[in-house]
Amino acid sequence: MGGDFGCKIIHPLFDAFAHDIERKAPHRRAIGLEHLLNRLLVVLDEGLIEQANLLQVLLNATFTAFGIDFSRLHRLATVGRNRRVFSRLGEGFQAEHSTELRLRQAELEAMVATRTAALELEVAERRHAEAELSDNLAKHRAFLESVPIGISITDAAGNLIESNREAARILGVPKAEHERRAFDSLEWQIIRPDGTPMPATEYASVRALRENRRVENIEMGIVKGPDWVTWISVTAVPIDAPGFGVAIGYVEITERLAAQQSLRASEERYRKIVETAQEGIWVIDAATCTTFANPAMAAMLGYAVEEMLGLPLFAFM
Repeated sequence: MGGDFGCKIIHPLFDAFAHDIERKAPHRRAIGLEHLLNRLLVVLDEGLIEQANLLQVLLNATFTAFGIDFSRLHRLATVGRNRRVFSRLGEGFQAEHSTELRLRQAELEAMVATRTAALELEVAERRHAEAELSDNLAKHRAFLESVPIGISITDAAGNLIESNREAARILGVPKAEHERRAFDSLEWQIIRPDGTPMPATEYASVRALRENRRVENIEMGIVKGPDWVTWISVTAVPIDAPGFGVAIGYVEITERLAAQQSLRASEERYRKIVETAQEGIWVIDAATCTTFANPAMAAMLGYAVEEMLGLPLFAFM
């Protein structure tokens, strides 16, 4: 095997030398020289330096006779041998390096596959969370818009950050304008039930935020124009979440207050009619005890109205 490799490397050079031999000594044949040269190349190719040195001594004179520089031929053969050795070393290094590269590539591919799977799972979970959040926000907005009371939410500084349509209707302020204002803004014109101006310190929302407690059923009037007041009952509750202030609920009570005022006026008219009537009016309960008597009735019986209240019917017989 080694000889063949060496011959393959040196043969082009040998052909040149054989041609030189034929030119200088055409009557001699190079057959024996070729055989001897092949043997020498086998020895050199297999690394048998000692044998090659012995052959060098015997062949040097012969090659010189033919005009061939043996030392040059030896160097060429040695170069060929070294090339083969380095080639084999290179092949071994390349094979080892290729194996290492393949292992490293496999590790990297496994790492990439693992990380890709993790990222895909993370993306899927994030999309699921975003979908849930979007769904919850939609439900939250639908709830706010469907409840029959006005709702406003403030941040920790008291700035209005969210409200629903009912709040805008009750307060008479568009949603964008409403959320631009602070809950204690001077732009609000609020009055007490007695008609006097209500200061911001008495607002349910301001008190709830300042005192950090629930403040309920504070009645106030929103002045919207001359002789136009919307009456509301307000409850405010602190929100236990970072960045939030209070949740404020508004219930319009304008019609209820109007009905109460109408009832009081009617009762006052009835009372005046009864008290000024010339006829006696006497009211007793199921146990025949007196619950009401007008001045005319009391005078007929010789009692004061206050003396008659609570006495049974038979006490006057």
